[in-house]
Amino acid sequence: MQHVFAEEIAPNNELRKRPVVGHRNRAQLMSRALFRNTILITIVFATFSGLIAYTRAQAAAYEYKKEAIKEQIELQKVIAQEYEVRIAILTDPERIKSIAINKLGMVEPGDLTYISLSKKEEGEEKVLAQLRAVLSEPKNTSKR
Repeated sequence: MQHVFAEEIAPNNELRKRPVVGHRNRAQLMSRALFRNTILITIVFATFSGLIAYTRAQAAAYEYKKEAIKEQIELQKVIAQEYEVRIAILTDPERIKSIAINKLGMVEPGDLTYISLSKKEEGEEKVLAQLRAVLSEPKNTSKR
């Protein structure tokens, strides 16, 4: 290592050489600058590498979530189709008609004959005659 000296005049008028404090030679300064730059570049490279790795991990996580959501959508579509089939079965007019007749005791329109029993009727005989006429009529059991 080479030292740099400065000349100074001593109190007795002698010329003395002393080392310059804080002065380094050019090679040493270049070496330190190169070392600092290398460290800086390494830190920057490590930071960007970490950011890239983090970004890729996040992308993979979002891709996994996207696939899970796609599977849920497909499952919901299947369930919706099953409900549509069930609705079609339950709202079938023939099924409703069958339940109304067999379970609820309802009748088709026109299958009933109404007999008026108001006060204007003249006696029980007239009402009974109407009732006998209705009972003697043949029933129409054909389906419409």
